[in-house]
Amino acid sequence: MRKSWRTTALSALAAGLTTGIAAGLTLTSARAQETGDPNAIADAGTERGTETATLPTVTVEASGTVGFFSEPVAQTAGSVMRTDTPIVETPRSVNVVTQQQMQERGARNITQALQYIPGVVAGTYGLDNRGDWAKVRGFEPASFEDGMQALYGYYNNTRPETFLLGSVAVLKGPSGLLFGNGSVGGIINTTSKLPDPEAPGIVQLEVGSHNLFQAGIDTGGRLDEAGRFTYRLVAFGRDANGQVDYSRDDAAAIMPSIAWSSPDEATKITLLGLYQKVETSPMIQFFSPSGTLWSAEGHGNGDFLDPDTFVGEPGFDRYDAERRSVLLLGEHRLNDMWSFAGRVRYIASDVDYRHAWWAYDNYDNDRYNPDGTINREAQAALNDSHSWTGDAHARADFSLGPTTHTAIFGASFTNGRFNYDSGVAPTRGPIDPFNPVYTGMDGDVEIIDSSEMAVRQTSIYAQDRISYGRATLDLGLRHDWIETDVQTWNPANPFDTQKDAELSTSAALLYRFDNGIVPYLSYSESFFQEVAGAGAGGAPFEPTRGTQYEAGVKYQPPGTTSLFTIAAFEITKSNMLEADPQNPMYSRQTGQATSRGVELEARANWGDFSVDAGYAYTETEDANGNPFQGVPEHQASAWLGWAPSSGMLAGFDAGVGVRYLGETVSPGNGVAPAVRTPGVALYDAMVGYQWDGYRVQVSGRNLADKTYTAS
Repeated sequence: MRKSWRTTALSALAAGLTTGIAAGLTLTSARAQETGDPNAIADAGTERGTETATLPTVTVEASGTVGFFSEPVAQTAGSVMRTDTPIVETPRSVNVVTQQQMQERGARNITQALQYIPGVVAGTYGLDNRGDWAKVRGFEPASFEDGMQALYGYYNNTRPETFLLGSVAVLKGPSGLLFGNGSVGGIINTTSKLPDPEAPGIVQLEVGSHNLFQAGIDTGGRLDEAGRFTYRLVAFGRDANGQVDYSRDDAAAIMPSIAWSSPDEATKITLLGLYQKVETSPMIQFFSPSGTLWSAEGHGNGDFLDPDTFVGEPGFDRYDAERRSVLLLGEHRLNDMWSFAGRVRYIASDVDYRHAWWAYDNYDNDRYNPDGTINREAQAALNDSHSWTGDAHARADFSLGPTTHTAIFGASFTNGRFNYDSGVAPTRGPIDPFNPVYTGMDGDVEIIDSSEMAVRQTSIYAQDRISYGRATLDLGLRHDWIETDVQTWNPANPFDTQKDAELSTSAALLYRFDNGIVPYLSYSESFFQEVAGAGAGGAPFEPTRGTQYEAGVKYQPPGTTSLFTIAAFEITKSNMLEADPQNPMYSRQTGQATSRGVELEARANWGDFSVDAGYAYTETEDANGNPFQGVPEHQASAWLGWAPSSGMLAGFDAGVGVRYLGETVSPGNGVAPAVRTPGVALYDAMVGYQWDGYRVQVSGRNLADKTYTAS
């Protein structure tokens, strides 16, 4: 049994502003962990940043994997590519963050897990615990879990918890071939911890800043001597306050799973369930730039706002959510040529959402009243979402003349329904954000039953990886049929239904040299039914389209896990809505946005040292010729690790990281003025010691205790 003591610090975050180092203590008891990949077939406003300071962790683990919590770095891109192809041989930009990396870097949520990936701006809206917001190459990505869409609409689900995950993967750029109706920005896919004969036996207790107390368990193994049945149970409970005054961050989840394998291991069936509940408060406050980016003197009754300032209403603000889901996975290898895999999942979620925030008015005085107070807007909503998703595909590995093939043929479906019932909550009067005296709410909120939305999608797809010597050609086609319903409350026509059918293509070419250099070219497409409606002529709006051209070089020195990459890309999003100058009451689909840039990454090991570094240059232009809001031109990060393997310091390990986000621009909209947000460099670090199955880790985020504005 390996044991470790790990101290973890919680985030010091504000609704816009981020500052401070927070501390915590975690006691964990565990065995080493390996996480299966359910997606690969086996061969045989001006809101501001979220920052964390993580101090010691105590973890107790038992027998071994390569890393203490999981594999140190991922070598394959199976969770987002449907195959077990090595990342170096994947002709797209793919990043996978393992559980080991999340633990080492103190990542307590998906936003923090993505902050060392070039080209990914995580936490684009600052401190916002209602979701994990990001932009990939300038565009918002789609959210997937275990290879299937998990989020329909907004503010109607729980956030993924890193304690429940095996990894987080990012596929950059359009991905219509793999996932159908999705974002031009790409895919963020999380994988759940699944049954494993060598699953860890972790019991974790954690205390920290903001009155944090968290207890978790992650255990599993064989249920019979032959190992035909395996199980896993992951659960945790958290009681904590948020960084913002009067906020909370309570959560609990239980995720049991069981798997059966046939005696010849050709067939495997896995069943996973999840119940998750959160009782939190919206921490985003929608502050004015006056008091955050610059002094509020002359507008408000102070200089700069404290990061923990709360302009909502105590006892009213809440974001209470529940989720219930069931996932069924199956795979079968028929022979050396054919294998089959399938999955289906049901998710039901409900949210009681109540939020009072800084009103968007008084722009001529930086959103302050003449006396320095502010007005507030408030809303109450009961949101829900229900979805069925499924996918089944066959894989054939064969040779045809001098070529070898890995062909996949499949079909998938999605049926997602989501509903927003909301009402305006009247507040009693202005408050002073520099010295708030809360007024309470003026009466009860009337929740108005709103239209239900539904999205149904059916898809068929085929792809083939053709290898000839050291050259590989990837080709793919996918056809999707989509129906989008909007409830009308008209008995004669209860739903307005819009139907679309789209074809997506993908192609890529790469060549593997003997010395480990792999140049590649790729083309990919996407589409997304973003809005329902019609133009002046009555023709319904078509889905937006995305295309990406990417060229790059990957280099992996033979016999190592090091990887160096450079990629250049251009993404175009078309069919965007813009005002119709001939018909002012209508829109037309002629808008176009582009993103182009270069990304460099280096992941290497030299003796006892390791480095994970990246840089991204991203140039964006929206339909009006302005740069995208919240997307910097320059972004860089580096994490340097040290783990001596011999001598008196054997057992120690340490890491230090820096994350830089360049200046961003919010162009303004004719009412709100344009705003420039300065760049920021943030520093993280970790020190650990491991002996006789025990581990103690101290980690910190935003070590310089810097207060900054995210966008």
